[in-house]
Amino acid sequence: MSSDQEAFLTPKQVSDWLGLAPSTLADLRTRGEGPAFTRLSARNVRYAASDVREWLDRCRVEAGSIKVS
Repeated sequence: MSSDQEAFLTPKQVSDWLGLAPSTLADLRTRGEGPAFTRLSARNVRYAASDVREWLDRCRVEAGSIKVS
C-alpha cells in the first residue's frame, strides 16, 4: 500500500483495537452510533482507520467536564 492510500480495517481488527466484542461493534453500526463504515456487500464491511480515530475523538470526555448533581 502506498503512503497516500487509506488503511481499511475489518470489523474484527476494529473490535480488537477498541477492545469491544465484534457484536458490540455490529450493534453500534446498526444503531448508527459507531464509526463511519463502508459496506462492500451485504455482509462485508470495512472501516477507514481515520474514521475510527475521528469517532474516538468525538467520544472523548475531558476529566472534570461531567457534572454530577
